[in-house]
Amino acid sequence: MKLSALLPHCDGLRLVRDQSFSGLAYLGHTPRSESELLFLGDRKFLPRLLGRNGVGGVITTEDIAAELPNFMGVMVHEKPMQAFFAIHQSLVDRGVFYRQPEPNQIDPTARIHPRAVIADHSVRIGCHAVIGPNVIVHARSTIGDHTIIRDGSVIGSEGFEYKHMGNSLIPIPHAGGVTIGPDCEVQALCAIDAGLFGGDTRLGQGTKLDNFVHIAHGVVIGDRCLLAAAAMLAGAVTVGNDVRIDPNCSIGHEVTIGNDAYVSMGAVVGTNVAPRQRVTGNLAIEHSLFLRFWSQLRTGRLTKK
Repeated sequence: MKLSALLPHCDGLRLVRDQSFSGLAYLGHTPRSESELLFLGDRKFLPRLLGRNGVGGVITTEDIAAELPNFMGVMVHEKPMQAFFAIHQSLVDRGVFYRQPEPNQIDPTARIHPRAVIADHSVRIGCHAVIGPNVIVHARSTIGDHTIIRDGSVIGSEGFEYKHMGNSLIPIPHAGGVTIGPDCEVQALCAIDAGLFGGDTRLGQGTKLDNFVHIAHGVVIGDRCLLAAAAMLAGAVTVGNDVRIDPNCSIGHEVTIGNDAYVSMGAVVGTNVAPRQRVTGNLAIEHSLFLRFWSQLRTGRLTKK
């Protein structure tokens, strides 16, 4: 879609430089396509924008627009964030950009409990998948072959996204879905939210979720990961392959966790975790450093300076 096609759907929007875009995203999100539409309302984030891949267009202010490179499409608005979400709402309402409804595709070998609730369109369930009692599978959800979804879990529900506009908190509609790969297991009472801007929240092949795990919108989890009970992953977290996340861990918004990493029990992770790194604590730090600090604390060798 061209930026110019958006002009009739948002008052006060002015086109500076036209360009095609294939998706919407926040500046801090890992790029999911080669030409995403973003907004920028604060100059302090300009270096981050200029260093980001996958920018097709930007909604910004008049003064910032003059500093953007020629390859970026640009639109200006007095309030870029409000314009961005007005466009998103329009694209959702008109049904011309995001995924269109399609008939369900449920393999005849899939076992679906009679008390499970499956949306009446846009659900794909693979061969020998198992859907347990009281599971809810919303539209735009894909569940892979041999995957198990256990009692009471909810797949593809609206995520937690609200924006202050005027004196109101406005809910932002979710236009994406959920893709769960083959050979996964989602145990009881988990919640996996739909993607926000058309992309999917994803679980890779062979990944296992314990009870009470929450996966927010836009999270991408790799293959063969283990997430223990009550792990909480905030929006747009990226998790590599073969990662272990222990019980009661909280992973902050837009954090990246590398392959083979280990997040220890109860950790609160606010920064990226390197491949093969183990982190511990609140806020989480390198595991060996945490143990050294804790040992000094216990033995009285840690003193104030």
